[in-house]
Amino acid sequence: MKYRMKAMFFVYILLLATISFTPGECDTKVFNLKDYGAVQGGNVDISQALLKAWGDACNWKGGSKLEVPSATYLVNPVILKGPCRGPIEFHNSGTLKGPQGLRGDSLIEFQYIDGLTLNGGVFDGQGPPKQAAPGLPTLLRFTFITNSRAQLVKLINSQSTHFHLFGCKQIVIDQISISSPENSPNTDGIKIGESNVLRIVSSKLAFLIRITRFI
Repeated sequence: MKYRMKAMFFVYILLLATISFTPGECDTKVFNLKDYGAVQGGNVDISQALLKAWGDACNWKGGSKLEVPSATYLVNPVILKGPCRGPIEFHNSGTLKGPQGLRGDSLIEFQYIDGLTLNGGVFDGQGPPKQAAPGLPTLLRFTFITNSRAQLVKLINSQSTHFHLFGCKQIVIDQISISSPENSPNTDGIKIGESNVLRIVSSKLAFLIRITRFI
């Protein structure tokens, strides 16, 4: 009996060591944007630094966090694309602003990700335009995103729609704020298309929600 208990104790210690030192899906690694050369102040484009940081975070096997430090950053249109190798958090403690006079589909777009958390920060579209026109970008876009959430996010001054979700499933939008000046043309708050199981809670929307073929 004595030897059996010692053997069981040895196996238990060995198991703990294996769990402690073997990388797994529960590992979380932080990828700080400043380590990729992003310049603070809002005058130098940080798009390439953001894409590089996202690529490394998305390819990390396990949980990852892309950290945007507290500051103002200028960013041109980027697509942050999955699928990723584990759950990923985009933690924004700063302000990401687009250049004035920007044209295109969207400023920041997340695509094909399962298990995304968009947490905090300000997204500034540097609008509004003087008049509605084709080719003005959506501020934030989720495309084919599943089992994810956006929380504590502030969207301001979009030149077009502030937040557009398409082909998404199981999304929680919690404590977001959307606003633009009263005379902003065609700056909807949220547009939703071809999506299901979405919840919007504890949020302040200054403009309407448009839903297209919402299931």
